[in-house]
Amino acid sequence: MLFSCYIFCFSVENIIQLFS
Repeated sequence: MLFSCYIFCFSVENIIQLFS
C-alpha cells in the first residue's frame, strides 16, 4: 500500500511538471 502511494505521488509530481 505504501508503495502504491509512492507511485501515485511520483505520477502527480510528473503531471505538475507537465503543467509547469
